Amino acid sequence: MPTIRSLPPLIVLAVLLLWPTPASAHANLVRSVPAAGAMLETTPEALTLEFSELLDPSLSQVQLFDSRNTMVTEARAVDPARPYTLELPLGVLQDGAYTALWRVRSAEDGHITEGSLPFGVGVPAAAPVVLPPVGAPAPAQAPPAPADVIARWLSLAALALAVGPLGFARLIWRPFALPGQADAAMGLALRRMALAGLALVAAAAIAELLAQAADAGGEAGLMAALPALLTGRTGVLLGARVVLAAVIAVLVRRLPPPAAGPAQPWELTLVVAGPMLLTLSLGGHAAVAGTPVLAADWAHTAAMALWFGGLLPLFVALRTARRTGDGPPLGGLLARFSTLALWCVVVLVISGVAAAVIHLDDPRRLLDTAYGRALLVKTGLFLALLGLGALHMLVVRPRIVSGGVWAGRFRSTLAAEVAVALALLLATAALTSSPPAAAAWAQQQRLGQRAEAEAGGVDLVLWVAPAVSGDNLLTLDVGERPGEPAPSDVLLRLQMPGMQMGVLQVELPAAGGGRYQARGNHLTMVGRWELEAIVRRPGRDDVRHTFTVDVRSPESIPELPEMPAHQH
Repeated sequence: MPTIRSLPPLIVLAVLLLWPTPASAHANLVRSVPAAGAMLETTPEALTLEFSELLDPSLSQVQLFDSRNTMVTEARAVDPARPYTLELPLGVLQDGAYTALWRVRSAEDGHITEGSLPFGVGVPAAAPVVLPPVGAPAPAQAPPAPADVIARWLSLAALALAVGPLGFARLIWRPFALPGQADAAMGLALRRMALAGLALVAAAAIAELLAQAADAGGEAGLMAALPALLTGRTGVLLGARVVLAAVIAVLVRRLPPPAAGPAQPWELTLVVAGPMLLTLSLGGHAAVAGTPVLAADWAHTAAMALWFGGLLPLFVALRTARRTGDGPPLGGLLARFSTLALWCVVVLVISGVAAAVIHLDDPRRLLDTAYGRALLVKTGLFLALLGLGALHMLVVRPRIVSGGVWAGRFRSTLAAEVAVALALLLATAALTSSPPAAAAWAQQQRLGQRAEAEAGGVDLVLWVAPAVSGDNLLTLDVGERPGEPAPSDVLLRLQMPGMQMGVLQVELPAAGGGRYQARGNHLTMVGRWELEAIVRRPGRDDVRHTFTVDVRSPESIPELPEMPAHQH
């Protein structure tokens, strides 16, 4: 069983495991036949959609609609021989414009993705409205489902509460404590904490299942997806977590006092806890990134559980040692826990930086995506936690050992550390519920370019879709405030700096709800364009703002991150 002295070699192993490798997360559309926007002379045998992750066959579907929004055909079947591919047989289609709407669930991380694919048979492809509704956040910034975040947060906190006392007993308490009243009391407290954590692990697993079923069921409701989830990968992982929690609970109830009894029962219980932690990694982003990243994510979770889960046992240990009088020396306990926490910090930093390198392709994605913003919040909370840990190690511990008044203050600072740790776990849950920044940004850029501004007290959001040379949908969302008159005219003036092409003015008709849009072949050249938005309102000054848009060639639309080799 590893001790604190054996942790440095484990850190070296973690560094090797954490070497960044390409990864994807969420089942994103990688390629299709026919391609989006294609104009076909004849009907292909089938519409083929290839995704970046294994698909859940029972909760993945594609529907084909014609230009009158009438459904032509649909399919849910995923060929077992091609588990990343959704195929829709087409038969013979009449000439016309068609749009395929797909909604799939990843069998690996459990997340739902959806989208559309226009194409034409004998005529140009349809141009469906694919932009988010007025007032909605940018797709890459859309917050994750609150129920999923809460369920994942409960799972993280429960695993820390279940595993932390076991690690504390073996790595912190046992090396210093002697058999006696303090050891017996501490053993009872540690067992009760672990059992409470294990019960919460089972409850959180059920909450995760229900949250994912509600997300996967969509308009059909939770019960429509629940049977499929129970028999699929999600049900297997969550069921395994509950079973392992039950097995650990049986072992915990039979554990002897940590110092008076043998060490092997505590070590065996910790070993069984390892696979329970692994079920969390197997159900998240790391599941699709290959074995090294999966091992790194498991190490990240284990370090979190040992550090965060050891805070409450540390508080109880200090109180027990003072009350009984035969406990281990306080200085020894604090010093050993500080050492353990320091090594956990090293593992967390290495694995966290590696994950950021994998999932962030540009530092700007920290602000442009929900994943990046959650990462910033998590980093800030982690730094706050480091500050509290440094306070305990450098200031509080020496004063407690010298018999000062800091014992009472330590309870307050330790409570603050627990609160920050819980907040950090909430940020982690939001992070794991959001699509990784690189993939989310690539998906948004494939949709088009978005820019927002505030001018004259009016919120403006510009969409240029798909922001390639040629035909584009130009959309301006105008934040209409109560008591303000509705715009009488909304214009865009387009020009390309450095080119003697003059200024092209485009009037944007109202599309309802504060949205104004027009479609046409206005952006004819690749390069940087300036789009001046002009909003005219009766009795008010014109609102003006100039946006900058980089128009690309159709071939330069960003590709999604490559799939791992084993997925092809």
